[in-house]
Parts: sequence; C-alpha cells; structure tokens
Amino acid sequence: MPENEGCEGVVAALRRQHERIGEILNALHDGRWWPDDAPGSDDAAQVLAHARRIEECVADIARIVDAMKD
Repeated sequence: MPENEGCEGVVAALRRQHERIGEILNALHDGRWWPDDAPGSDDAAQVLAHARRIEECVADIARIVDAMKD
C-alpha cells in the first residue's frame, strides 16, 4: 500500500542494521577481536563510544515508534 511505503522503508533499514550488528557481534568472538594477543584498548574505547551512540539512537527510534502507536 502506498501509505505504508515510508514505514516499509524504515522497517527494511532497521532490519539491515540489525543484521549488520549481528554480523559484527559474531566477528567479535566474545571480545577477542583484535589481531594478536594484545587487547586493542584504543580501538575498544572507540567502539564503545560508537556503541553508546547506537544505544542513544535506538532509544530515540523506540520513542518515535511508541509515539506512533498512540
């Protein structure tokens, strides 16, 4: 339906990102994602900062979706 095209695009985009995050999590191997035995502390800090941004964005999306349901 034409009136649902925007929503369908949103759902498709979220599904793609969900899949990408799943692939990233699988690649992390429970935290052993650096190329040698030394932990990648600097890289890990950067990833954590980005993960926090993702958390904020997901919370924003959840608020929008909740508001749409009202």
